[in-house]
Amino acid sequence: MLNQKDISILELFNQNKDTYIKSKMIADYLGVTDKTARKYIKQLNQELDNKVAQIDSISGHGFTFVVHDDKACKKLFQTSKNALHEKSEIGHIEESKDCQYFILRQFFFGDEQLFLEDLMTDLAVSQSTLLNDIYDINKKFNPMIYFSRQVNEMGCL
Repeated sequence: MLNQKDISILELFNQNKDTYIKSKMIADYLGVTDKTARKYIKQLNQELDNKVAQIDSISGHGFTFVVHDDKACKKLFQTSKNALHEKSEIGHIEESKDCQYFILRQFFFGDEQLFLEDLMTDLAVSQSTLLNDIYDINKKFNPMIYFSRQVNEMGCL
């Protein structure tokens, strides 16, 4: 089953059919680093059945999405989108990214201490991506702290 980032990547490929997309464009689209985008592409490629579809790359050109079985590919995509929609309808945090949801779940319901290295491994993300997700979570829970930090950075306080 594909997750939200996988679906986002496939939607980007769908918007840019029959062209190569550089990892920088994918990274910008997802809001992650270039290295993390390449890691996501590798994971997505492993998730896809080579008989259904695959992501090919050519050094210097980027990535392209090659569909071998259009019907099976559409079914996988639609099934995954439906599963994510159902997940959001049953009380999960609808606006959070999958990583942020995982972090919050571990924080509130996990039995052990949280360590950055463990979260990075579990989520397969870089340290900068993980810290950005934690920063976004903090912003959502403490909007006034974020606002005062912004004002302070502008030199107003």
